[in-house]
Amino acid sequence: MAKAAAKKTAKKSAAKKPAKKAAAKKTARKVVAKLLFQVPATDATAFVGAAALLAMVGLVACLLPARRASRVDPVVALRYE
Repeated sequence: MAKAAAKKTAKKSAAKKPAKKAAAKKTARKVVAKLLFQVPATDATAFVGAAALLAMVGLVACLLPARRASRVDPVVALRYE
């Protein structure tokens, strides 16, 4: 009896998931459309450009301290500590 009830619950929740995803996509599209000025919410160029810009900023933020640290002689750094 409990197994049958569990199956019914699983079927109901499985049926609601696609509807929830569609509603979430629609809401996200509306939010993005409000935030972007004269850019469609489905403009792939804008999203790829923004992702590339963030990746470049992150790369530079990691490379600058790493480059500075690689210039230090390891023996001097160990003796300092």
